[in-house]
Amino acid sequence: MAKPYTGTIVLMFLLGLLATPLSLMKPFSLSFLIDSGFGNKPVPPFIRFFFPEGHSMVFSDIVLVAAGMVILIALLENLYNI
Repeated sequence: MAKPYTGTIVLMFLLGLLATPLSLMKPFSLSFLIDSGFGNKPVPPFIRFFFPEGHSMVFSDIVLVAAGMVILIALLENLYNI
């Protein structure tokens, strides 16, 4: 009887596993903005991966990445809360 809903059940299970990491990622975007944008800490390698080799991260790039992270986290949380 649950066979037609297998995909939905698996998706909800995977989103349930993401609930804790998502809640821990909320403050990371602000920390990234403050440390790398206003401070002098280098951009983390997993973020630099998405930019071309030799690209110098300016303040506007860091703000856009931080805003994108906030939006992505909010979308994933809203998907989880459906």
